[in-house]
Amino acid sequence: MLSYIYKKRMMLMIALVFIIWTTGLRADTIFLKNGTTIEGEIKDFHNKTVIIKIKDGSRKHIGIRQIKTIEATDISPGKEAIIDMIDETLSEYKNKQRVLRKKERAIASMTKKKYIPYEDRLRNTKGPNRVLFFMRPDNSDSIHMRNFLKNSGIPYIEYDITSNISAQNKFRYYKGRQVPMVVVNGQVIVGYNPSEVARVYGNK
Repeated sequence: MLSYIYKKRMMLMIALVFIIWTTGLRADTIFLKNGTTIEGEIKDFHNKTVIIKIKDGSRKHIGIRQIKTIEATDISPGKEAIIDMIDETLSEYKNKQRVLRKKERAIASMTKKKYIPYEDRLRNTKGPNRVLFFMRPDNSDSIHMRNFLKNSGIPYIEYDITSNISAQNKFRYYKGRQVPMVVVNGQVIVGYNPSEVARVYGNK
């Protein structure tokens, strides 16, 4: 009889520990910029990467650029320091993006010519000032360069090298090694360098 009661208590204790453990794993939530959420327990923050332990026991590594915001509960002193570092890095990154967008607008206003509808600009990509833009949609610098080209009124042809064979062949033709890459009248400009693009485009 005592053995039966002991076994029942042990089973109840195991069940209670399991409930507390699984509930704790759902304590922290990371909201990503693509609209998805990840629930688990934030374990560490290293090299601008959040390490979170999810329900199945595995760990995910999430770059700070992917994160929109985080929610954490049951914060222990050790975890509080990690959350503070994440919040501070997120704030710095958002401020950096605001400064970058401001710089883009300033450069665009300096180079903007007579307004032409964007659809017409896409058609007008032949001639002495032809602009080719090689990019990947998952690359943040590519997105910034695209915004710069649009805001500057510079007509261009966009090549997504992610899965387009023709775009990849043309990218290799210009000896491309990284994106974004802009080709202005045959001159190759690698990386996010809007001032250089504006300078080369302005020298007809």
